[in-house]
Amino acid sequence: FDAGSGVTVTSGAVSTWTDRAGVGNATQATTNKRPVVTANSFNYNDAITFDGANDNFDLADRMATTVTGVSAYAVARQTAATGDSWGSVLNAQANGATWQGGGFGLVALNGGNTAHGFYVRDYDTKGVSFPVSNGNAFLESGVWNGTSANNVQTFKNGVSAGTAAYAPGNVGDAGSTWIGAGDGANSNYSFYGDIAEVIIFNT
Repeated sequence: FDAGSGVTVTSGAVSTWTDRAGVGNATQATTNKRPVVTANSFNYNDAITFDGANDNFDLADRMATTVTGVSAYAVARQTAATGDSWGSVLNAQANGATWQGGGFGLVALNGGNTAHGFYVRDYDTKGVSFPVSNGNAFLESGVWNGTSANNVQTFKNGVSAGTAAYAPGNVGDAGSTWIGAGDGANSNYSFYGDIAEVIIFNT
């Protein structure tokens, strides 16, 4: 997903964000849950701005539940920590708001939104985070190879922020996927800030 391409604006807010990979577009049918476009937000490139209250996109599941590896990337800027707790850039194939037993995400890994990172299947024990300064853009990414005993690894701006041990297993649990929220169905854990790109690989 690229904020400079394939964005449909309806009555001043974004209703559809086109998936450039063709898996399934990000959409928001509810008018008051739609984020807006901010022009020239990142190095003269556009971004999608989320209000930290309820803005989010719903996505088709990114991959089958049998997939055992994932890489996720996002270019983002948290502009305040005053929105919902546990602000989420991406939460994928997760089981509602529990974030346990399945799924993965690029999310705040503390309730104050002062640390962001990557988790797989259990945010509380299978995630790694780095400090976030409001107003500063960052490239947030995470990788996990689920076919052998290995580490969940998080990167900030291409530099490893650490690892968490995790046994082999699958990635998702046939849950839901959102951009800008951790449980978009109930507008929980909404991200406050700008997202320019989101990229997901099933390897």
